[in-house]
Amino acid sequence: MNKIINRLQNEFNKSPDLVIKSITINIFKKIYIAYLETVSSSNKVNDYILKNLILKKDNITKGNIASFIAAPNTLEIKNTDKCEFYLTNGFSLVIIDNKILAIETRADINRAVSDSQVESSINGPKDAFTENIQINIGLIKRRIKSSTLKTENRTIGRKTLTNISVLYFEDIADKKLVDNILEKIDKQIIKNVRERSIDIQKYEGGEDDMKNEKRKQAIYEYKEKKTTGGVYKITNTESKKSLIKGEVDLQSMQNRFNFSVSVNSCLNIKLQKDWNKYGAKSFTFEILEETEMKPEMDRREFKKYLNEMAEKYTENMDPEELY
Repeated sequence: MNKIINRLQNEFNKSPDLVIKSITINIFKKIYIAYLETVSSSNKVNDYILKNLILKKDNITKGNIASFIAAPNTLEIKNTDKCEFYLTNGFSLVIIDNKILAIETRADINRAVSDSQVESSINGPKDAFTENIQINIGLIKRRIKSSTLKTENRTIGRKTLTNISVLYFEDIADKKLVDNILEKIDKQIIKNVRERSIDIQKYEGGEDDMKNEKRKQAIYEYKEKKTTGGVYKITNTESKKSLIKGEVDLQSMQNRFNFSVSVNSCLNIKLQKDWNKYGAKSFTFEILEETEMKPEMDRREFKKYLNEMAEKYTENMDPEELY
């Protein structure tokens, strides 16, 4: 097999969305097409690349192959180290011998990962995925463009046949912990991954299973945990504009903000323009007010109450000062 293809397979191992197709020109030569189906459009791959190459394969050579590709954006890659960048950005690679062409076949994933408007999580980020699993993974990979982001797919539920994917960074995640999670899924110890994890850290640290009493205690502590919400403000120090919102879990929101700044990934579409213009470091996070959810409230009522709190901060401000 082609050396470049072998390298791609090694770099994107455990990435099931890597698709490699081949077209045989003669017994000595093949054309290879590689793309990531979560960020590329299969229709564009077929229309721009496969149709013409298959129909005209007898006339194709290394020197003229570019003329048989009907895409609006095609370029030649001289440095194989750039292959990962173009693949994760929705390009397809056409490889013949040692020549590499990158063709833009980006999928039309035309929305950002939005804030959940129905159910807020107590722990973790507030991004909401409402598409099928393929598009959801594409949304993630559109943000995180790295071949070290690996995907393990599973199907659970004898009746529902629910598809799930475990994503992790190969160069960051603890391999033993990842294997432990996958083993638990395979054994159906985690019976319903769509329910909130009680506290995944309780299952870490080399303990295969918790004792029943400890598990009950963990559930009790989780349910009794007080929810501290409030109002936060994200300010751009260059434009002086602010985003003021109510949030059910302020600590998680601050963690999301800090992570977004560290990876330079905008966490709210309203901030995107200034985020691109001034950079992540130009934004600051500030907690304006904190309050605990009252026992008689459910989460929807608490969220509504926090939104009303936020409106009190913005009602006397100039709209030009707000995102």
